[in-house]
Amino acid sequence: MDRVFITKDELGKAIIKTQRRAGPLTTVIAWLGFIITILWAIPLIVFWILLVIICIPFFLIDNHILRRNK
Repeated sequence: MDRVFITKDELGKAIIKTQRRAGPLTTVIAWLGFIITILWAIPLIVFWILLVIICIPFFLIDNHILRRNK
């Protein structure tokens, strides 16, 4: 298996080169996809954090009741 070493400078040049080759339509579509993903991901993360926060008291109550019954 061969190893490929890419420096940070080479990676940056490759990204800039790829960016220049992309047309304006591709760039707009990529940015729209990124924005839509962020707008979808932020509420999803907030929802799961709130769900965990709401479930913690019920978990503790259930855990206390189950331990008491044993």
